[in-house]
Amino acid sequence: MTGGLARLRVLVVEDEPLIGMDIEDAVAGLGHEVVGPIAELDEALDLATIAALGCAILDINIIGGHSYPVVDILLKRGLPVLLLSS
Repeated sequence: MTGGLARLRVLVVEDEPLIGMDIEDAVAGLGHEVVGPIAELDEALDLATIAALGCAILDINIIGGHSYPVVDILLKRGLPVLLLSS
């Protein structure tokens, strides 16, 4: 439930399946739409460039490298980004 707030499309980039599912459940539980979870850098770069998004939650270390290039794209688009690492 968003409590009257706008429903966001949230990009989730996480290469650990259980963590990705937990993030997906939490975001969806708040009433937002999840794009992902995405595990690979190439796909994350594509979505960061072309997808209609409201914000993103990204793991730093993902399949194919670090998510920093994805962060750069999202910040240039003016989107809020939350970085996670475990």
